Amino acid sequence: MQSEVAISIETVSLVISVFGKSGNVVEGKKLHGFAIKARLCDDVLLTSLLDFYAKCGELGNAAQLFSDIPHRNNITWNAKISGFVQNGHINEAIELFRQIEAAGLEPDAVILRSLVDAYSNLGVLQWGKVIHGYVIRNFLYKDDNTLLETSILNRNIRCGNISSARECFNRTLVRDIVTWTSMIEGYAIHGLGYEALNLIDQVVENGISPNSVHLFKFIICL
Repeated sequence: MQSEVAISIETVSLVISVFGKSGNVVEGKKLHGFAIKARLCDDVLLTSLLDFYAKCGELGNAAQLFSDIPHRNNITWNAKISGFVQNGHINEAIELFRQIEAAGLEPDAVILRSLVDAYSNLGVLQWGKVIHGYVIRNFLYKDDNTLLETSILNRNIRCGNISSARECFNRTLVRDIVTWTSMIEGYAIHGLGYEALNLIDQVVENGISPNSVHLFKFIICL
């Protein structure tokens, strides 16, 4: 490609994202070096590089790139928060969330979901409640944020708060098969077989078609 056309920032950003998903640190760093030599630089590319280093566990480089981006948006913040979450630095992720609020920014559903998933995996109920409260106060339930709402539901289940999980389930405006399955599994895990069976009946009544994986989970609940 280099022998025929000039490499654009968009191309470099795309390829660096691929290296981030595959965890190819060596080739990603080579491409970063190429971008520097070619003087290719904009906020999108810097954010892609930030995301690459965060996914590869090189948080120092990610932090440096974060400070180099003059105009940070939700994508930039989420890339750094996700990097901390993925590498187990939950306290740092919490601090970033505080900085977002202090700066008067509005974290989007992607950022909130990253944090909720982290709290779910750690069983940190109190911090999960903080995020859940933020969602309710800012009326995110008025929009279709099914992924975020399902993450909050799972957080409550993993922390043993089945009643709050059901409240979250009831608030969810658009319930996909994953949302239904999460609530059914939650009831089953907590020994509430009757409630789980009742929800399975509702799945059928609502005309939702589960795939083979979800059917298997339903059978386990039986």
